[in-house]
Amino acid sequence: MAQAERTPALRQQFAEHYRGVRARVAHLVAQSLGGALGPDDPRAAAIASWVIAICDGLALQWLLDPESAPTAADLNAGHALMWQESLRALDARP
Repeated sequence: MAQAERTPALRQQFAEHYRGVRARVAHLVAQSLGGALGPDDPRAAAIASWVIAICDGLALQWLLDPESAPTAADLNAGHALMWQESLRALDARP
């Protein structure tokens, strides 16, 4: 990635790759939401970008320090807690 910042051709290659991945993930997002929005909806692309960022960040952590990277169980537990607390905060709104 650092090299792509200085190499226009590599930067373009990464950009094209991410556009394709984002489109595929946005399609999966739209499918998983049961047709509530289409894959071309900007919200589907935003969710796709978020998912890709999480996956890329986790992959980087695993590559650099696999012993300290969270396990799947840790991620599931943390994710469940995050949603639980988010929903509780929404319920507590006036």
